[in-house]
Amino acid sequence: MSLETELRKRPGRAPSPWALDVGGSRSLSAVRKTSVLLSGFVLLSVLVLPGCVLANANLQEVAPARLYRSGQMDAATLQRNVERLGIRTVINLRGGGARNRFWREEVEVCRELGVVHHDLHWRESRLPAPTSLAAYVSWLREAPEPILVHCKAGVQRAAVGAAVFLLREGWSPAVARRQFGLLFLDARVGDVVDLYEGSKLPFDRWVLEVYPGLYRQSPEGRTE
Repeated sequence: MSLETELRKRPGRAPSPWALDVGGSRSLSAVRKTSVLLSGFVLLSVLVLPGCVLANANLQEVAPARLYRSGQMDAATLQRNVERLGIRTVINLRGGGARNRFWREEVEVCRELGVVHHDLHWRESRLPAPTSLAAYVSWLREAPEPILVHCKAGVQRAAVGAAVFLLREGWSPAVARRQFGLLFLDARVGDVVDLYEGSKLPFDRWVLEVYPGLYRQSPEGRTE
């Protein structure tokens, strides 16, 4: 099945909650009042709703004692949460390396606490490469739990990492997409979930047997 056929099957996206009908008889005052209400809702969503940022590096529980997702933590916050939650594996989806302070500090905390550390470089604007997605799936299968998966803000790449975990567990794409919050903004990396929609294969098999072909037909695959 072609990439175009797979994407054609993706469910329609809900209209933006921020869309305003400012035509007709709606007064400027009403529009301003609505804007104020929306601004308050946006602030609330940033503070507390799934898939949004701020408190405790956007740390969220995906599956109790099995998988957590977050944004980038500083060394002290990471150590506190590793010890509090008993984290045994950290998967970093934002890449990095020794030239990056955040990466050096994260690796050092994991080394001191005996935590397994893995790195992948996913981008919000691209599908993950087949080898990268297969590696992530293998770590979900084999790494000691609980696992913490993170990106920079915990909003897009970590959300997809959480969605992939749920697909592996047998949950539907609709349930997996609940990890995509208001600030996910239809990020391209989330198309992995859409491409899997309708497949009869277990997710792990699909990643190995079907996804590489779909990726080769994608803009990312055609430019590599």
